[in-house]
Amino acid sequence: MIWPPKRLSRLFPLRMAAGQFLACSAVVFARIVFLYGDGIWNDAHAINFLAAWIPSVVSVLVAFVPDKDLERRVKLRWRLSIILCGFVYSFVVWHQQDLNDRAASKTTGDAVGRAVSQANSHADEKFEGVQKQVTGIGESLDKTQKALSDEVDKSSAALTASIGKVGKPDPPEIPKLRFSLWRDDLRQDTVPLESTSVQADKDGAFEVPFFIMNDSSVVAQNVEIWVQLCDSCSFAKEPEGFDKPEGTVDRVRHRSLGSIAAGAAIRDKNTVLVRVNVPNASSFSIVFKSTCLTCGRIQLTKEFWINTGPILPLASH
Repeated sequence: MIWPPKRLSRLFPLRMAAGQFLACSAVVFARIVFLYGDGIWNDAHAINFLAAWIPSVVSVLVAFVPDKDLERRVKLRWRLSIILCGFVYSFVVWHQQDLNDRAASKTTGDAVGRAVSQANSHADEKFEGVQKQVTGIGESLDKTQKALSDEVDKSSAALTASIGKVGKPDPPEIPKLRFSLWRDDLRQDTVPLESTSVQADKDGAFEVPFFIMNDSSVVAQNVEIWVQLCDSCSFAKEPEGFDKPEGTVDRVRHRSLGSIAAGAAIRDKNTVLVRVNVPNASSFSIVFKSTCLTCGRIQLTKEFWINTGPILPLASH
C-alpha cells in the first residue's frame, strides 16, 4: 500500500456527475420526444414527468459533487449551476401548475357548457310541449269561434231576409229597350237583326233602316235614342226626326220618341243615310244608345254591321 494514498483529482466527481446528468437528460429528453412529439411544452403529462425528474438530477449532483473539495472558481460555477437548476425547476413547476389550472378550467367550462346545453334542451322541450298545448287550445277556440260566427251570420241573414219580405213589395220591372236592323223580309225568329246587306244608291250612300222595341211588360216613358256612325262614316243627309245635341261629334244624332207601350216597337222615321269615306269598303258599323224615365243610365248596344255587297237572304237564328 502506498502511503500516503494518492489523492484523486477534484474534477473527477464533477465530470462523473456531469456525465450522469447528461446521460439522464438524454434518456429523459428522448423519452419525452418519443411520447409527446412537438407539443412537449404544452402537454401536461410531459411537464409533470419533467417536474418529477428534475429533483432526481439535482440530488445526484449534490450527492456526488461536494463543493468543499472544489477550487474556488469551480465551486462558484458549481453553486451557480445548482441555483440555475433550482430556477429551472421552479419555472417548470409553475408551468405545470398553469397547465393544470387550464385543464381544470377547461373541464369546468365543458361541464358547465354541457349542463347549460342540457338545461336549455330540457327547457326547450318543455316549452315546445306547452306551446303545442297552447296552439291546440288556440286552434280549438278559433274553430269554435268560427263555427259560432257562421251560425250567427246565417241566423242574421235569415232574419234580415225574413224581415225584408214582411210588407215589402217586389221591385218594379224596368223597361228593356232593344234595337234591331230592319228589312222588308224580316221574320220574328231573326229579331234582333244585328247585321244585314245594303246596296248603295246612285249617290253612293247607304240607307240603313232600324227600329226599337220595348221588350218588357211595362211602359217605357220619355224614351230617347242616339245613333253613332263608325269613324270612317258620315251622314249623307240629316236623318228625319233627329237632332244634333250641342257638344257631340258629327257622327252622332239624337231623337226623342216619347213613350213606347209594353211589347210595342217604333219603326217610323228610324232611317239614316250613311256615306262611307273609305273607297271600296266592304262593311261599316252603327252603334245605338237608349234611355228612358225609368231605365236608369244610358244603355249602349254592341256594333251593328252593314255589308255593302250583294243582298243575301236572311238565315233563321
